[in-house]
Amino acid sequence: MSISRTRPKRTAAVLKQLKRCAETERTITYGELARLVDSGPQNMGKPLGYIRDEVCNRHGRPRLDALVVQQNLGIPSDGFFSDVHAEDLTIWWLDMVQQVFAFDWSRVEIEA
Repeated sequence: MSISRTRPKRTAAVLKQLKRCAETERTITYGELARLVDSGPQNMGKPLGYIRDEVCNRHGRPRLDALVVQQNLGIPSDGFFSDVHAEDLTIWWLDMVQQVFAFDWSRVEIEA
């Protein structure tokens, strides 16, 4: 499912935090990310969807949203996998995380 191309609130701040995570090769929980961008975890879906669709998929980049995980499970929520067609979702996700870590995010910004 693709979301509107209208940029949700806090998307630039979410992207900034995810780029930091990629640079330091770490994941981040939905709650931690929400606190860093002054929001609630329930509000992360739209900015993360925009980053997935417009910043990553649209330009053939690895899915930066792969770094956001549930605190209790250490993996993304079910919504992250909703458009993934892979036999083993965990292996696919771990591979995507490695691709995110290997990618140079330094020049990636939100398009105006």
